[in-house]
Amino acid sequence: TPKPSSAASDVYKRQGLVLVLGKEPKYFTAAVRRALGAVAKLDGVKLVATVPREKARGLPPSIENRGLLDAEGYASLLGEAQVALGLGDPVLGPGALDALEHGCAVVQVKYAKPRVEKWVNPRLPWRTQHDFADAVGAPWVVSTTLDAFPGAVARAVELQRSLPKVESRLPESYGDAAILERIAAWLAAA
Repeated sequence: TPKPSSAASDVYKRQGLVLVLGKEPKYFTAAVRRALGAVAKLDGVKLVATVPREKARGLPPSIENRGLLDAEGYASLLGEAQVALGLGDPVLGPGALDALEHGCAVVQVKYAKPRVEKWVNPRLPWRTQHDFADAVGAPWVVSTTLDAFPGAVARAVELQRSLPKVESRLPESYGDAAILERIAAWLAAA
């Protein structure tokens, strides 16, 4: 997980900057493209993605693609972004938690019916793209349908206007120290 800079309190969000979390063209389905087109029409919103340049053909023209970034560049972009936008895939990718760590509000897909993924614990049906991020809840995480993305993004950008500095939105239980403590306990019990 990329970390906010040590001078995170001196880093400010760029008004209206929305980071699209999908890094693969396959995630830009027709429904996603319609939703992104509607979000791009919001006043003052700028959509940015980090799709590898060799895979970026066919991205919607409303998205500025910065190409695949190294960890430092991606952390910097997360620090500038006000909102991170999940496209529905991949389920349980790290982007939502990285975004929250860097002070972004997250708007992600809520599935019409629970989704089972054989590569992501098939015993757990997922209600949203990232149920752990969804547990953070409003106002920092909004899980909704693609057609409701414009309103959710507009509200998230407005929320960020009053809080322009980078500040982690992750609960303490999601932090590195808490995770390492749980891993140590699991290993000690094994």
